[in-house]
Amino acid sequence: MIGGAASLLLALGLGSAALPVADFDIPYFLANPQVHEEMLRRCHNDERLAMTLECENAERAGARR
Repeated sequence: MIGGAASLLLALGLGSAALPVADFDIPYFLANPQVHEEMLRRCHNDERLAMTLECENAERAGARR
C-alpha cells in the first residue's frame, strides 16, 4: 500500500513539489534598511501578511541588527 501511495504522489507531481521561497531574504533586508523598515511596518499592520516568509525574514533581519 505504501508503494501505491508513493506512486500516486509522483503521478500527481507532488513528489517533487518545490518549497515556497521568499522574495526577500535576510541578507537583502540587512543590505536595504529602508525596504526592511517598510516591510516590518506592513507586517505589523497586516496579520495575514505577518504569516509570510518575507515577514519572517524581515523579523529575523531585525534581530540581527
